[in-house]
This record gives sequence, C-alpha cells and structure tokens, in this order.
Amino acid sequence: MADRLAQIDPAAHPFINIWYVDRYVNWIAHNWGAENPHRQYHSCIMGLEKMLNWSFAHGLSLVDWRRNDFENYAEFVLNPPKAWTVYGQQARFVQEPGVAFEGWSINPVWRPFLDSRSIGDDGEIEKNVWKREIRCATQFLDFYLKDTSASRENVAAQPLADLAFKQPKAIGFLTDAELEWVLKSLPNFLGVHEFRIIEMYLIMARYSGRRLWSVMGNARSPSHLDQFNRRSDGRWVELRSAKDGWLPLSPHFDEVFGRYLRYLNIDPLHPLPSIPIFPKDDRSSYYPKALGRILVSVRDALADSAAGSDDPEISSASEKIRGLTVMLVSRKPVPV
Repeated sequence: MADRLAQIDPAAHPFINIWYVDRYVNWIAHNWGAENPHRQYHSCIMGLEKMLNWSFAHGLSLVDWRRNDFENYAEFVLNPPKAWTVYGQQARFVQEPGVAFEGWSINPVWRPFLDSRSIGDDGEIEKNVWKREIRCATQFLDFYLKDTSASRENVAAQPLADLAFKQPKAIGFLTDAELEWVLKSLPNFLGVHEFRIIEMYLIMARYSGRRLWSVMGNARSPSHLDQFNRRSDGRWVELRSAKDGWLPLSPHFDEVFGRYLRYLNIDPLHPLPSIPIFPKDDRSSYYPKALGRILVSVRDALADSAAGSDDPEISSASEKIRGLTVMLVSRKPVPV
C-alpha cells in the first residue's frame, strides 16, 4: 500500500486531500444536532478550508502532516499573516446573474480570517477560539487515520506546549432596573415598529431559558411565534427541552409578549400562527445580526441619556449601556 501511495503523482495530492475532507464532512454530519445544522456545517467547513489552504500554500499534503506541520499550523492560526485576513465579512463567491452557483468565481477580496478575531495586541488568542480551530484538525486527522486503518499516531493528539491564551474578560450584565430604563428610553431613539421589535428581542434574551440561536433562529431559518404556547391560566410557556418539557416564562415576558402580539394584530387567545417572530414592514423578517445592528445604532444615544440621569444607578451604568449587546441582557451564555 505504501509503495502504491508513493507512486501517486504529487499533482494529485490536492484532489486526494479534498476528497478525504469531503468524506469527513459527510461522516461527521451524522453527529450534528437537528436544531442548527447550518451553524455546525459552517464552523466545520471554515476550519477545514483553512487547513487545506495552509497545506497547499506550503506544498504539503494535509493527510501526511507531521508533528512539526501541526505545530506550525497552530502558530499560523494564532497569528495569521495580513495577506490571509480581511476586515469585515466578505462573500466567498461573486454572484453572477444567469450563471449557476458552480460557475461563480471566487471573490478576490475574500480571505480565510477576519482581522476582528479575538486576538490581542500581544498575539494571544482566546482559548475558545483556539479550541474551535485546532479541534477541527485533531478530529479530521483522527478520522483519516481510522478510515485508512493507518497505524501511525495522530500528530495533533498531544496538547501544544507554551501556547499563551488571552484571559477571558468578565462580561457585564444589565440589572433589572437598568434594563427597565433602557426599555423605557428606547422609544426616544427608534420608530414604533423598530421599538416593538427590539423590546421583544431583549425580553426574549432575558427570560427565555433556551439558547439564543434556538429561540431567535438565523437569516436562513428564522424562528416562529408558535414556539410559544399559552396555558389555560394565561401563562406563556416554551419547550425548554425534551427532558424538561414545557416551562413557564417570566410574568414580565407574559406582559410584553401579550402587548407585542396585539401590536401585530394577533389574538393571544388563539393558537399562534407559524410566522417569523420579528417581521419587517415589507413582509420579510429581521434576524439576530440585523437586530444587533439596530441596537448598536442607538446605544451611544442611550448612554449619553443615561449619563445625564438623576438616578445614580442609571448614570453610573452609562458606559455599560454604551457597550450594550444582547449578551449584556441575557441571563445565560451565548454559544460560541
């Protein structure tokens, strides 16, 4: 077998690597949960394509990495060259009208890394970011070795020594009083529709016991109103998990949600329709990133207003409000 592999033309190595990567993706997809496969696919593909591109750029076969190749790749992930980074999200392909997807050309501006990644000025990387990048290499190489019945060890199996991790920073949290002030102040800076949407967005983030992406969905798969049910006693409940079943939300959630439904001309006494939670005026819907941008657009004005408040609790929280995100409101961690 080794002799036959040695006879393979080096020009075929990229194909062999890509073939095994595709085989790995099809295998690992069976382990992904049904709730958010797009997120897991995207994370997997991003890691694999970095490994492939780095290997091709260095004239290496990914499936033949040695320990020093893995260590060099880990260093590359820690501090990628400027030529591999780009500011802001870029489409990977250039959409061409009338041309099928497989015929689209690669966007020349696209790069594998965003320069807004969690890397400090001293080159340290957040531990969770490193885990996400390196776990992909470890799992792929483990799959390849088992799939080919190879007897050699996984070069990525042993931990890397002397890797400096950026220490996680404590994330602030809006108190109930601060959140109440924000909600009361938002109408001063937003139109009626955007206010109702953002108010509901923050209340869901605060009181739902589920992961935010599960409650709110994403651009490809927006969540719907009918994920909530109304009990006979008037309390709103959500399906927390298969184990926990349907659990009641906060009375504050009930109050705001009822008001929100009436704003949307939906009768809360009837089963909720299967429509997006955050509809736009043009019949499309908002998704979390778009809602986050609305929040960012008004937080400086909110912070300036808070700084001038007569309430010392609110005025002292002005800088916290200036950095307002959904994470400051949520009572649970947002998944990486």
